[in-house]
Amino acid sequence: MEDVKALARAGWHRLARTAAYALMPKFTASAMVVARDDQHGPVPWVLLVRKRTGGQQWGFPAGYVSYGRTIVATAAHELAEETGLTPAIGPANHLRTYRQPWAMHLDHLFLVAASGEPQVRDTAEIAQARWWPVDEMPELSREAAQALLEVPDLLSRPLPTVPNEPPRPAERAGGPQNCSKPG
Repeated sequence: MEDVKALARAGWHRLARTAAYALMPKFTASAMVVARDDQHGPVPWVLLVRKRTGGQQWGFPAGYVSYGRTIVATAAHELAEETGLTPAIGPANHLRTYRQPWAMHLDHLFLVAASGEPQVRDTAEIAQARWWPVDEMPELSREAAQALLEVPDLLSRPLPTVPNEPPRPAERAGGPQNCSKPG
């Protein structure tokens, strides 16, 4: 009988942890990558990815912030993992943070300049990555559409440049850009 009670308690604890995780806010970092160069012409182009699980919708390279990793590092990691492009990303590139109530998480969007052809590296998650001219956008994910609607002047403003340098001490030591460990 004690075995049955112990099993029941373990089941409830597992269920409680799963429910707590599902209800806990998540933090993501994404990169809006813009090209304005001779290769792409006078119209700005935006780099988008199509996830294998997202149907035909396109969005920005993005991912969840892991415990101990900064938001800046997550944006750079996801961009490299999903597209093969590695432009420098730093706090100066932070465009905005917005709440996604439908997904219970905060997304930290970074604006970076890059060029070159994307090469999908995470083929289990990403089906395709490519440049799109802003006047010929495909069907966008809710997150990408919201970001582009909220910053209409975005593509005409100067893009910040970030030197390739190691993170500042505040970023390494758990500054405001680090996420907290769940539970």
